[in-house]
Amino acid sequence: GGSWSLDAYFSHGENSNDQHLIHNMVQPLLRFALDAVRTPAGIVCGVTIPGRINPDTGFPYTAANVAFANAAGPCVPLNLFGTSNASQAAIDYAYRTLNEYVEQRQNVAAFNIRGDLIDDWAPGAVKFATGAEWRRETGLLTHDLANQPYYSGFFLTYGGDYGGRTEVLEAYAELNVPIFRDAPFGRYLELDGAVRGTRNKNVGTLGNGAGQSRTREFITWKVSGIYDVTEWLRLRGTRSRDVRAAQFRELFETRDPFVGPPFGVINNPFPGGGANDSIIATIGGDLNLEPEKADTLTVGVVLSPQGGVLSGFNFSADWYQIKIDDAIASGGIGAQNIVTGCFQGNQVFCDRIVGEGTPDIISVFNNAANLQGFTTRGVDFEAAYRLPMADDSSLTLRVLASYLYDQLFDTGQTSPVTGQPVPPRNYAGTSGPTAAFGSFNTAPKWQGNAFATYRRGPFSGTVQARYVGPGRYQVLTGAGGPPIDPSDPGYKTTDPNSITDNTVDSAIYLNLAASFDINEHIQVFGSLNNALDKDPVIAPGGNGFPTNPVYFDTYGRTFRVGARVNF
Repeated sequence: GGSWSLDAYFSHGENSNDQHLIHNMVQPLLRFALDAVRTPAGIVCGVTIPGRINPDTGFPYTAANVAFANAAGPCVPLNLFGTSNASQAAIDYAYRTLNEYVEQRQNVAAFNIRGDLIDDWAPGAVKFATGAEWRRETGLLTHDLANQPYYSGFFLTYGGDYGGRTEVLEAYAELNVPIFRDAPFGRYLELDGAVRGTRNKNVGTLGNGAGQSRTREFITWKVSGIYDVTEWLRLRGTRSRDVRAAQFRELFETRDPFVGPPFGVINNPFPGGGANDSIIATIGGDLNLEPEKADTLTVGVVLSPQGGVLSGFNFSADWYQIKIDDAIASGGIGAQNIVTGCFQGNQVFCDRIVGEGTPDIISVFNNAANLQGFTTRGVDFEAAYRLPMADDSSLTLRVLASYLYDQLFDTGQTSPVTGQPVPPRNYAGTSGPTAAFGSFNTAPKWQGNAFATYRRGPFSGTVQARYVGPGRYQVLTGAGGPPIDPSDPGYKTTDPNSITDNTVDSAIYLNLAASFDINEHIQVFGSLNNALDKDPVIAPGGNGFPTNPVYFDTYGRTFRVGARVNF
């Protein structure tokens, strides 16, 4: 009744997703097929000959080798020499289809109540809202392991079977209070506060976490304010505590270990270690992950001139600081980062290594993990100007820019020399390989987007320029120190931290878009991205790319055309 309203809902959803990667190499089967031996009965696979020496090991094939080969069906020799000499049967033996079957279900129930708690408050109504939500999600990922006894031999796999369940119960309340309106010291002041309590329970049903259960409870909150000093000047700010609990894969994923290249290789900085040390690298989920917590503070100003030549112009600048503790690295911290951190004295990293401190590191446990934490600071800018023109046309100019000056990663390490904590490393301005620490991407200091949009009648056209500023290639080398390139004093090629060039170029991409309303029901549109077909900037090492695909275009010039129809 009155200003009060209530809404409630329940939803049930199911999702099935089957993935099939055909012609995926099964490494042991490929090796068996390539070991072709000529016998009186014809050319056969060496693994089928009792006592045959395995060319990979120099010793006779083991019973396990024979069993693995037989489980995949009759071995067919593979001839890679000449043209069309590789039989289809041999190819089908060495290259198989990798399968993954995903089943997900979700149930959600929620209600919300909102209205004017005080409707005769002089500056305006005091508004209040509250509600609660219950959510249950289950997931099951399988890979047809029973019919694929060779599954562990795939060059790349989806990992093992796993499943789990997440149950979340939340309740919240929010209060919005106008403090004053049209006062001598300002036009308007409004404060807003919100709080939310969460109970998160995770249960493993299949895989490494089967039979395990973890429950987390936490509080999040936000306080914000808007102060209109004049008609053209607004100040605003927000302070909040935010929490993100681990997601399904981060909790339950089961992965087969990577052995040797490409993912099971590290630069071993310990005495006698090699530059390409083959290891066993495990990745996957961890049910013991703590929720990551972020304390966010933003302060901003908005300028909106009224009248005159600047009428239609708006400008805003917002400074932000985000401090994250227990940040969840969903893809793991990175085997190299773990080894380097251990080398620098962080025992937490050493606990994830078998063979630490030796020339031959055996394995690295690189499952999803909570990082020590990091702090990000920067400023976001936005400016827009709308210029009316003749014949009911207009030109709108808009610029968005971001300046990142701090991305401080706290390693939690202690200097073996001074015994004091190692200062945080600043990754701001790094646009080299992706995921410089765990799954968190670093960024160049400057990024921006500029738009010019012309509208006249049914036509609208936009020119966009996207800018990625220059950056560094890396902050830390595999040897554990800051990189030194020829522009640095004391550069020596014999220095283990030397790097030929530690710079990453900037890039500007030009995109075009247009639309035309044929009538009130039909619109046609088109776009041309990377119109100048600019090549990506060289920054190798990120997930196998020769560039950083997070920021630099890897497709070249692309276009899209289409139509929208409204009935």
